[in-house]
Parts: sequence; structure tokens; C-alpha cells
Amino acid sequence: LTNLDFNLIARTSLGAAATSIILDGIPPRRFLRILIEHSAKSGNGNSLLRFNNDAAGNYTFIENGNNTARTSQTSVDLIDAANNSLGYFAIIDVVNIFNLVKAVHADVIARITGAGTAQTRHRITGTWVNTTAQITRVDLVASANNLPALTSISVYGSRD
Repeated sequence: LTNLDFNLIARTSLGAAATSIILDGIPPRRFLRILIEHSAKSGNGNSLLRFNNDAAGNYTFIENGNNTARTSQTSVDLIDAANNSLGYFAIIDVVNIFNLVKAVHADVIARITGAGTAQTRHRITGTWVNTTAQITRVDLVASANNLPALTSISVYGSRD
């Protein structure tokens, strides 16, 4: 990221297990790279990504594995209804131009527990349909059960 003039602009982590983690006060930048990491959850559930506290049906996405388009969603499901308790690491790139919809690309890999376990991944492309604001807040919400303590969100932003 250094070669592309990206810098860490915001970071947070959970001190205790919770149903969500919120990173607010992100300085507006044209391009964002969001890193999300968590270990195994307390039970099955999905990992839902939202921007600027928007839980309305303003998200659309498609997952590369099943090619099922999701429209008018209340979030981007980073594991596309896999509904499991695994930990995950996500790299999410966003074009964050004020007056355009926000293009989102996410690569998410499961944190498997042994070499004999098949690796799972999710490649998500989508859009947050908002043309009146840049992203200044990121929420990760567990659809069921808790995200574990030390779940973290780090945001890197372009210079402009």
C-alpha cells in the first residue's frame, strides 16, 4: 500500500465479545482498503458489512462461488450466507467518490483450524448505492452469536 500512497487512517478492535464492531470517524478518502479479522465466533452466523450506519436496502452484491445476485440488501454478507462459526480475514477495496455509488470488492478467507480441512473463500463484488456521502463509518455485524474479543477493523486510505 505504501507504493500507492495508502496510509492507515482508522483502526479499532473489540475488547470483549459483541454482536457488532463499529469504526466511526474515518476521514473521507477517494479509495479505501478495509481489513477485517476475527477468530471463531461463539456459534453459527454471517458477517454483515455496512457503511455509515445504513441498514436500509441500499446494497447489492454477488459472490463468485455461487453467482447468485443479491439486490436491495441491508448489508453486504461477507460470507454469503455460509452461516458458520469460523474466523475470517477480509480484504475489502472500495471506490469512495462522494457523488458516485461505492464500488466494493472483497476477498474473504476462512481461518481453518487444520491442514486437513478444505480452505474456503468468498470473493464478493458489490455496490453501496449512495451518491450523497463518502464512507466515514464501517460496521461489522454478526447475524447471530457474537464476534469474539479482539475482532478488528483497520482502514487504509488514499492520499486524496
